[in-house]
Amino acid sequence: MRTGWGAALPEAEVSDQASSAFTTSVDFDFDRVNTQLATLEARGRKKLVAAGIGEADMVFEYYVSARYLDQVYELEVPLPASRLSADGLERLIAAFHALHERRYTYRDEDSYQEYTDWRVIARGLRPKVTLREQADRGTDATPAVSGLRAAYFAETAGFTETPVYSGKALGHGMQVAGPAIIEEATSTLVVIPGASVTVTQWGDYLMELGDANMETGVRRSGGGRYS
Repeated sequence: MRTGWGAALPEAEVSDQASSAFTTSVDFDFDRVNTQLATLEARGRKKLVAAGIGEADMVFEYYVSARYLDQVYELEVPLPASRLSADGLERLIAAFHALHERRYTYRDEDSYQEYTDWRVIARGLRPKVTLREQADRGTDATPAVSGLRAAYFAETAGFTETPVYSGKALGHGMQVAGPAIIEEATSTLVVIPGASVTVTQWGDYLMELGDANMETGVRRSGGGRYS
């Protein structure tokens, strides 16, 4: 894969917001908790908007750190809704019991639950990048030769006058036989004697290593064309 290829792929913009608001399952402070969740959600939304994410591409996840009375550790539990009502609290209580049992093999339904930290993760999905297929330009890569250079190859046990190809001038279908050097803006591909490179319809390099009976795909620096 070419260097920097990941930078061209779609990534999710993530904003992770958290704050503390202690309450329990027996005297749950709905107003305070729901206000806290709304504030965290608003912060996350603001960051996504600043990053150019549209409302339709925003996803929010809500969590709370919970424990049984007098426990010194918490479990992070997904909330059943973005705001909690009496029904939502019952679902949260049941979810914590189930998670605690899965994690520690027991549940304590005689103990009330304590809730300490609230968390909202805002995710914004960027538009997908699509590669534009190139038209076939034939197999002859001679027009892309930019010069000659003496290069050392173990296969020839010495320096060999080697054609240098301009990567930006190579197109779909063109074939380069080794020894050869293909220069891109940010990388250089060396084609050893006996190997060959074909430019794919996506603008990538497909290298065949000849007698080694191996094949490798090389993503071009500057990559395929996008639309």
